Amino acid sequence: IEGIELADAILLIGCNPLIEAPLLNARIRKGWLRHEMAIGVIGGKEDFKFDYDHLGDDFTAIGGVLRSSFGEKLRNAKRPAIIVGYNALFK
Repeated sequence: IEGIELADAILLIGCNPLIEAPLLNARIRKGWLRHEMAIGVIGGKEDFKFDYDHLGDDFTAIGGVLRSSFGEKLRNAKRPAIIVGYNALFK
């Protein structure tokens, strides 16, 4: 969790950090507020308290990530992060 606010692009897959890991969510929000952090979400649409690109509702959406506008940001990121949650693995 430490340093996640320094990432310049984050992809959240099947997780809700606001509920599952509030400290992680707070650090992501901190990074989003301080600099232009691109955030993409595969999973349900939630109010995480930061803006994000919703890329799809389930794991099948991962195939289209790199073809999306967020995918370009992820490819060009110097400090990318991908966070995979429980719902991506067991749903």
